[in-house]
Amino acid sequence: MAEYLIYGKRQGKKVNGEPVFDKTFKALDSKGCRVTKLSDAMSFATREDAQEIIDKKGDALCIFEIRKAKG
Repeated sequence: MAEYLIYGKRQGKKVNGEPVFDKTFKALDSKGCRVTKLSDAMSFATREDAQEIIDKKGDALCIFEIRKAKG
């Protein structure tokens, strides 16, 4: 059975009127914090479950992706 993780990039300050985001996506834990180890990330059974969390708790200052967990 596949597991899915939510990855995110945060928006920082604006430079020349354009928002600046983190350079890379990182997996997120249950509190929405970026993690370095995938074992610390929150996993979901289906892509729809992960999308539901983004819809409920998503932040306008972030970009989110749902990716299939490796392994």
